[in-house]
Amino acid sequence: MASEKSMRRLIYIFVFFLSIWSGARAADTAQAAYDQRDYATAFALWQPQAAAGDPQAQTALGSLFASGRGVTKDDDQAVAWFRKAAEQDFPPGQFALGGMYLQGRGVPANAGQAAFWLQKAADKDVTLAQLYLSEMYEAGTGVPKDAEKAKYWKDKADIGLKALLPASVLKQLR
Repeated sequence: MASEKSMRRLIYIFVFFLSIWSGARAADTAQAAYDQRDYATAFALWQPQAAAGDPQAQTALGSLFASGRGVTKDDDQAVAWFRKAAEQDFPPGQFALGGMYLQGRGVPANAGQAAFWLQKAADKDVTLAQLYLSEMYEAGTGVPKDAEKAKYWKDKADIGLKALLPASVLKQLR
């Protein structure tokens, strides 16, 4: 399984990725509030969108509940919102739900379920999901140990990271 340092590093990259993913909605008032660290306002604005079925808003609410920003930290609520987004085939929601299963936050730890959701996100080119899958295949966590698949997902993730992050940042992560 991924080391604590590795997981922390991936969480930081996920936050960066989520901000890029939501860049298409930069004009959204909720995103603007979030960017200004007004998490309570962001929550209040995203909540009706999430309740109406918007998977991006659902993932955002899940992230707020998972981190305790603007709301009381509540992993059960985080999982519920991530699941709503994931079941709509929204890759960031799938990634986040897989991470919650991997860490046992809001759900019992279940590496098989983690692999299931991370695989869905990885298939849609979510770089961090590809990194997690690579580590899971390398260690045989939740999936059969498979060096070939581990290398495949690591290579795909490397391509994604090169597109997302400056070389200087990549060098620090290695």
